[in-house]
Amino acid sequence: MDNKSLGELIRKKRKEKQMTQGELASLLYVSTNAISKWELGKNSIDAENREKLAELLDIPHAMLFDEPPEISTPADPLTDTDTTGLPPPSPEIDESIPPEPAVLPVTITEKKTGRKMIPFILLAIGCILIAATFIVCSMRLKNRDSFSIQDEYFDVYEGESACYLIAEYNGELTTEILDKYARVIREKHVDYFNEVNTVVVLFYQDYSPNGIISSDTADAILVLNPVPF
Repeated sequence: MDNKSLGELIRKKRKEKQMTQGELASLLYVSTNAISKWELGKNSIDAENREKLAELLDIPHAMLFDEPPEISTPADPLTDTDTTGLPPPSPEIDESIPPEPAVLPVTITEKKTGRKMIPFILLAIGCILIAATFIVCSMRLKNRDSFSIQDEYFDVYEGESACYLIAEYNGELTTEILDKYARVIREKHVDYFNEVNTVVVLFYQDYSPNGIISSDTADAILVLNPVPF
């Protein structure tokens, strides 16, 4: 809108409000001469006074600032209803395709809980390894320095009847271990001493029934009498 048309509009609206140029000028804090020049189209009106005129004279804002008319947004065919008033049909879903499994996000709390469990898991594994090692060592110690009677027969030893015991052993045969074996034989095989005066024990680390059994082939010989030395 040019200055002349705008001035005529202001004059028309001012008269409709039954307001003089002086009254309008006092409300706008301008001179009466300024109002006169606006209505005659001689001077242009700044933006601030146009805002005030729009409010005082009830002039549409678009007429004072030459704003273009609003353009309506076209309807969205995917969201708005059609001419029948019914919503558009839903897209078809292929039921032959199975839905993807939902993936639950791992929260920060779950991550922290998992980290806290790591020391306890490592401690449990360590305890299991220690227990297993202890059991294996105990079995080895149990089997170490032990013997078992594999066979027996009666013969003569230094001109007297004697009972010969064939023993298979594990570990070493020291004097201390042989003394230990002697006490065990006297306790567990006391019946032999009721039949003979001497019990001869032949020790073999790898005993074979088909091998040659004699005092010369034995790894050690233990001669026991009914009464301990």
